[in-house]
Amino acid sequence: MRVRRRSETHHHNIMKKSLLIFTLLFALTTGCSSTVVDANGKGNGPTPEPTPKNQDPITIAAVGDIMMASPYPNDSRMPPNDGADLFKEATPILSAADIAFGNLEGPIVDSGVSGKCRPGSTQCFAFRTPTRYGKYLKEAGFDMMSVANNHAGDFGLPGRTSTQKVLDDQGIKYAGSLDPPATIAYLDVKGKRSPSSRLATTTVCPTSTISTVPASL
Repeated sequence: MRVRRRSETHHHNIMKKSLLIFTLLFALTTGCSSTVVDANGKGNGPTPEPTPKNQDPITIAAVGDIMMASPYPNDSRMPPNDGADLFKEATPILSAADIAFGNLEGPIVDSGVSGKCRPGSTQCFAFRTPTRYGKYLKEAGFDMMSVANNHAGDFGLPGRTSTQKVLDDQGIKYAGSLDPPATIAYLDVKGKRSPSSRLATTTVCPTSTISTVPASL
């Protein structure tokens, strides 16, 4: 008889513990559910689901230094066919990307003398791409250029100003210049706005600007 009572007592204790655990789990579950609270502090149901955002991926083609041509100080850096075939092989890839980004290595300007290099120097380089080459960037499929690098100031403010005008005429965005100001540009792609400052950032140095490209966006 005692054995039976002990068994019943043991069974009763197990039931009580099970009920307590169930109660705690139920309280935790219901306590974590979200509700919308109005201005009076009264709940009015579950949190509504946000409007689904565009989940379509955006493809980016990123290109390194671009120096298409430079007749300065002589024509030894000018390409065949006046540069018409420079991007022939890369155009299908660049045009297929939602955003094609490149680092413009030097200004796009037709005249000027650079004070960067000493006369007769063989260890210093100053680049000056003719303005007529700007169309090649557009035809290749470029959407955005970084104008922040160690050759951006090869021909001073006139060179940077001319570069921005050429890119504007071609409808190409750019970022990375402090003078004239062009630190941020925005690209609207598939209903999404992408600040190009994430692709081209500037660091102020005594004589130049430097372009950096993060590993992820």
